[in-house]
Amino acid sequence: MKIITLVLVVLLVGTVPAGAARFGGVEEFHLGPSVDYFQWKEYLGGTRVVKESGPLFGVDAALGLNLLQTDEAGALMLKGKLGLFGGDVDYDGGITSTNPAYNGLPVKSDVIYFGVRQEVDLGWRLPLRAVAVEPFGGIGYRWWLRDIDNSTTRDLAGQPLGVQGYTEYWQTVYARFGARARYDANTDLRFFVEGGAMYPFYTENEAEFPGSGTVTVKPDGAWSAFAEAGLRYRNLRTGVHYEGLRFAQSPGVTAYNSTEGRYVTIYQPRSESDIVGISFSWAFK
Repeated sequence: MKIITLVLVVLLVGTVPAGAARFGGVEEFHLGPSVDYFQWKEYLGGTRVVKESGPLFGVDAALGLNLLQTDEAGALMLKGKLGLFGGDVDYDGGITSTNPAYNGLPVKSDVIYFGVRQEVDLGWRLPLRAVAVEPFGGIGYRWWLRDIDNSTTRDLAGQPLGVQGYTEYWQTVYARFGARARYDANTDLRFFVEGGAMYPFYTENEAEFPGSGTVTVKPDGAWSAFAEAGLRYRNLRTGVHYEGLRFAQSPGVTAYNSTEGRYVTIYQPRSESDIVGISFSWAFK
């Protein structure tokens, strides 16, 4: 990414007349917490088999650099974001088992999430009177832990049945395309909005399944949307946001299950993640 950015800057500098371009420096830097409502769903065919929902808490830092400022055409902007998130959400699903007496039995539990996200966008800001519009494209990386707790349910005879949880380690690399705009009402008040689409082009889920050990599945991605809108008053910045992630059902992976004494096929069902939240931050720049 650093090499790509450097090449773009060199090419653009070479096409702008001398004296008309300059390095703008740091334009934006803010840091603060966020509170999200999170949902995770899994589907087999057209039937939802898992739903997880609950609050996630995070902290995010964002930096905006004006790489190339021109007096007439606008500015080349590089924006980066780094964040941590985590929480304990509710699990509502069913047992997955090759034993027909257990498979599909409903089970409720808790799921611990913890992760990190990183994003870098490159855009060209166009000054349009009082409004600045910036189309952009970028890339993001996300890693998270999904730890499903042990639980209990009842079998078909109504007897208590222990259900063993397991841990998944996810990572995904995704592309982002969109546009953002800002409007300065006065020197103290700014409104902003952003929206676009994202596509996870590489995803990996490493899971520790009971009896089968560590198995890695790689679901394909699907298009989803993201958006944010808010305001900044002096140094206080607040906004509401939405983000979706979509994953197709993964190809199956064959693994030996020591508990059942035979080989089984493991795959990640079609999965959807949706986040709606609010953020508060202090703008140092």
